[in-house]
Amino acid sequence: MTTVSTYTATSLDKKPSAVVHEVIIEQRANSYITAYQPAESIIPPRSTQRALLLKAAREQYTLVTDHAIPSTHSKDEILVKILAIGLNPIDWKGPAFNFGIPSLPWVNGRDLAGVVVQADESARVREGDLVLVPSTDYRDIRKAAFQEYAVATHFNAVRIPSTGCVHASAALGVAFVASVLALGVSLGLSLSRSSCPGPDLIEVVKNLAVDQIPVDIRDQCFASAKEIERPRKGDWIAIWGASTTTGSIMLQLARQAGLRVICVADIARHGARLVELGADALVDRQDSSRAIEIIRGITGGKATLRNRHQQEDGSHAHLLGLTGLPKERAANVCHHTVPIKLFHTSPVVGEAIVSWLERLLQSKALELPPIVRVDGGLAGINDSLEILRQGAVSGKRIVVDMAKTYTPTDTIEGGSHVIMPLIEHLSHAYKSLQNWIELAQKLEAAKFHAIFFADVLGGYDVYKGPANLEPTIPAGAQFPINDPLYSIPAMAAATQSIGFGVTASTTYDAPYALARRFSTVDHLSNGRVGWNIVTSYLDSAARNFGLNTQVEHDERYRIADEYLDVTYKLWEGSWRDGAVNNRDGVAGYADPAAVRQIHHRGKYFTVPGPHLCEPSPQRTPFLLQAGTSTAGKSFAAKHAEAIFLHGQKPELVRPSVDSVRQQAKEFGRDPTSIKVVAGLLVIVAETDEAAHAKFAELVKYGDKEGALALFGGWSGYDLSKWADDQDFRFVEQPAVRSMVNHWASTVPGTEGKKWDKKTIAEYLVLGGNGAKVIGSAKTVADELERWVEVGDVDGFNLSYASVPDTFDDIIRYLIPELQRRAIFHKDYAVPGGTFRENMYEAQGHTRLPESHPGAQYFWREGEETPEYARTV
Repeated sequence: MTTVSTYTATSLDKKPSAVVHEVIIEQRANSYITAYQPAESIIPPRSTQRALLLKAAREQYTLVTDHAIPSTHSKDEILVKILAIGLNPIDWKGPAFNFGIPSLPWVNGRDLAGVVVQADESARVREGDLVLVPSTDYRDIRKAAFQEYAVATHFNAVRIPSTGCVHASAALGVAFVASVLALGVSLGLSLSRSSCPGPDLIEVVKNLAVDQIPVDIRDQCFASAKEIERPRKGDWIAIWGASTTTGSIMLQLARQAGLRVICVADIARHGARLVELGADALVDRQDSSRAIEIIRGITGGKATLRNRHQQEDGSHAHLLGLTGLPKERAANVCHHTVPIKLFHTSPVVGEAIVSWLERLLQSKALELPPIVRVDGGLAGINDSLEILRQGAVSGKRIVVDMAKTYTPTDTIEGGSHVIMPLIEHLSHAYKSLQNWIELAQKLEAAKFHAIFFADVLGGYDVYKGPANLEPTIPAGAQFPINDPLYSIPAMAAATQSIGFGVTASTTYDAPYALARRFSTVDHLSNGRVGWNIVTSYLDSAARNFGLNTQVEHDERYRIADEYLDVTYKLWEGSWRDGAVNNRDGVAGYADPAAVRQIHHRGKYFTVPGPHLCEPSPQRTPFLLQAGTSTAGKSFAAKHAEAIFLHGQKPELVRPSVDSVRQQAKEFGRDPTSIKVVAGLLVIVAETDEAAHAKFAELVKYGDKEGALALFGGWSGYDLSKWADDQDFRFVEQPAVRSMVNHWASTVPGTEGKKWDKKTIAEYLVLGGNGAKVIGSAKTVADELERWVEVGDVDGFNLSYASVPDTFDDIIRYLIPELQRRAIFHKDYAVPGGTFRENMYEAQGHTRLPESHPGAQYFWREGEETPEYARTV
């Protein structure tokens, strides 16, 4: 998962200019929903953009990076930077069945929302406006949604109110237009009598000249219901497929106009929502013939019907098909299709519809469709369309977020800084290399020191277990998760200074193989890789590596200690300094006398060597560790260069900091060389009130079951075995009782609360069990300074609530305040330097410090063998 870590390289009183930032990430799927905060709009500074091209029928879309940004052709046209894309069934059906595609290659996409970046002064929208655009003109490739910028006509753009949600708005457009044209033109319903008055489209169309309406829809426009058959207040309308976005919108508009509505849908799944939207009657769709009989019984044989499979007694019933009409047509039924083209070909009609939608949104008279939000931008669309094709999302629209790209969850050993995914959001962007590259570039531009990738080797299967992943999988709680190491070279190639810390276990990997992989990445990143050393803590991981249960806790650390000795020997003592012949005129790639076997024989490992890789820029990667137990802290004090510690208050963290530094001194190390990093969730906004409101809104979407699954994973205790109302402060299990009582006594704002499952889940669901700092830039900066002063920490591991929103807020609000106080740098100490150089703020400090235990294995130039080998 992604957390951003910020930490100061030294305490403020010692070196007040040094604040270090680190981002902690897991390459995994996850979920959340947030509102968009509009930024300043600009006309695109380039001529090309990324777009999805359909190159052949029955193929997936192809992401290209050199597609031309479309140009406007008249004063009526505007240019929109796309922020969110709503997916429609036609987006996968068109390519699959080869229809609705004017030519190849082609750009598709019908629904979008974004910010206006170019508009004429005469347009009804202005540059900087947030708008939703129903792209009904599918023959104009400039107006398609599957690209970064799209053209629209100003009379087809709907301004989104400041309180609106860009992502839900992106799902609304075409469905709303189809619903309005179906009701207002095809069926002749006057929408002017609605509670929020809309247009009487029949009258609008009548006032158009015939030649203003395209030939192929004139019959549809002028063959509407006769005046005597136009729906009136109290009439029945039956909507078949009412749970769809179009159906639910039509339900609301029909009810506002005074009609009584029968909804035909999967009642078990969608009945409750349809009732909330105003349905007068529900009919299950499973048996079509039975459904028709019920409709006839309800209406006395008189209903206007939408969609298919219906017939009516009476002179003229009306059947409207949005996706097709029956081949066999009854004589007493008027069949209609929707003249959707009228929306973009008639400015009068288009403006009448969008103006009404603006009023509905402003007055909140229209319930927006439920959505499933997908991260990853254009790169995530193919996967999302496959979900749509499989019918895995029912009664909701999938919306692709063009701005938000990452959603990992982070848990490092000991259960620290767990961030739970938020519901109603599917993310596939964690598989996109481009998204990781863009995140690395964003954070480097803000001068964060490192991106740290957490990792696990098994699923969180304790809760409701044993070996049960059912609560974990829907929540995306560190499942699925990719190996983070493989993306580092690509991110490094796109950046120059930011470091990359990667989690790897000493329990389930051979030191010889791990040393080679980290040397390789250190070479490819120019010395910008770090290793977060863990011993692993999941029984599920042990089972998958052939064990019945985990290796005993302290034994894992004894293994890890020898493991580190092996890697030090490979990295520091297998190739002598200067072994590689980099000088001109010197024969041979390297001096064979300067490459030696390490001949390690220990209790747990036998590794002859030599190291397969030549020395990398750092040799030993920068070492991080997060053990919280007695054995873990001792291990960290001996080996780690940066240590993660967590607590609710700096006063509570200080004893652990002092202990680690004292133990480091006892190991012969310089205690000030260890960077202590405190885990925090920072929610920052313009004001304290805005930040707390943002936090409260985000918490609503947390997956509580996923939070309890994570608790089970890193604690080993299944809370489902206790009753829902059990107060865990008083439970018999000592470990759980101690943990919960610690939270109850230290977590601000929980005084007097009953610590049952609900409270625990709510506490963990955002920010995990780390401290949460919420407020304005001044409030947050004051608290960070207090942590440095009181807790003696060197910096902060900033977790996230949503990505990149949390990071963007930190960059926008917090960093300028820290820089104003001269406690955060404006550039790297060593631009283009290694991870270690920038952490220690010392050019040339690429190797382990001399007081570090790994330094004893240095094989220095001029030595026949390393000193450690001569004394063994």
